[in-house]
Amino acid sequence: MDKDRRFILTATGLFAGLALAATAGVLVLAQAPEAAEGRLVAVFSPNTDAQSRFRALAASGASFVRESLPQTMVVVDIAGPDAPARLRAAGAVLVYDQLPFGGVLGGCIALLPLDARDP
Repeated sequence: MDKDRRFILTATGLFAGLALAATAGVLVLAQAPEAAEGRLVAVFSPNTDAQSRFRALAASGASFVRESLPQTMVVVDIAGPDAPARLRAAGAVLVYDQLPFGGVLGGCIALLPLDARDP
């Protein structure tokens, strides 16, 4: 492999790694504040099955609203100032306020609530 090609591959790898690290950092920093309550988005690990997600929601005191695609993102209603901490303790990896996601989760492949669809 010549030097130019090795340089391009190294630079591309470094750029991809930095972009991934920056994205991960933004996702962690964008989480709901600890005092958040009401409608939140709980993100579970991809290897968490539906039954485990629902058990975690019940353990945290959250009410299920809807799932998105990927199904590891669950919209919930939860009361109490420690709601994000309870969701994390029950198994959620990340917890977000629903506001940044708007009416659609997961982009164009989202599952919308029935009241959001045109008749």
